[in-house]
Amino acid sequence: MKTSLHALLLTVLISLTGGCVAQSKYDQLNEAYRKVLEQNTQLQARVDELNQQIKLLESGPRDDKARVAQLTEERDQLLKQLDELRSQYAGLAKGGVVMLPPEVDQALRDFASQNPDLVEYDAARGMIKFRSDLTFKLGSADLSDAAKATLAKFGTLLNNPATKGYEIRIVGHTDSVPVSRPDTKAKHPNNWYLSVHRAIAVRDAIEASGVAPVRTEVAGYGMYRPVVQNTKSGAEPNRRVEIYLVGMTPVNEQYLPAAAAPAPAPAPAAGIPLK
Repeated sequence: MKTSLHALLLTVLISLTGGCVAQSKYDQLNEAYRKVLEQNTQLQARVDELNQQIKLLESGPRDDKARVAQLTEERDQLLKQLDELRSQYAGLAKGGVVMLPPEVDQALRDFASQNPDLVEYDAARGMIKFRSDLTFKLGSADLSDAAKATLAKFGTLLNNPATKGYEIRIVGHTDSVPVSRPDTKAKHPNNWYLSVHRAIAVRDAIEASGVAPVRTEVAGYGMYRPVVQNTKSGAEPNRRVEIYLVGMTPVNEQYLPAAAAPAPAPAPAAGIPLK
């Protein structure tokens, strides 16, 4: 198993050196990642078992030095393998691919499949996309009723044990059509304001569903991060709000909810967007 895993990891890591990751390459990476996690768990369990056996032998009436030495050697070899796995795990995080824990990845897949009209999940980038044309009215930062209901569900997901240890980074985007109507311009002077105001509206909805404010961050890129080329009338894919799940940064304890010590994310921080 170890040889086949190493071969798979080498193949995937070489394929990542080209930059952008295709879905097929992501699937290979995801398989390798899950195998690393599985083998890491198995090895750690065996190390714990060996430590217990060594402790019992050393404290027993007969100190079986030969057996202790044998178990110690096996344990040290396993610890070396664990170090190698951790290095491989770090390598998997490179190449622009987000590696969320399997339970978080599955929860996001399920959420997207349950809300297909409004939500997409890009597993290769660790991203949830909310379509702005269904989330907001044209030129508005007011959430539609459908978006409010979906964001309430998303907030519940964000409070699950598997996801509660993440910060939520919310980023708004617009197309290139300038804000021009006087009533819109009075609230959102330009696309920068509109993108940020939409991110804030999403944040407010998530917080209303019980997500702690200390976990959220908002930003806006206006029209300057398009995903497709804009036309004179704009482009629907560029109008979006992205939500990323990232590892928790240090927080002053007075701002943390009671008994909410966030668990560290098992993978290096990357993201989950809502477009």
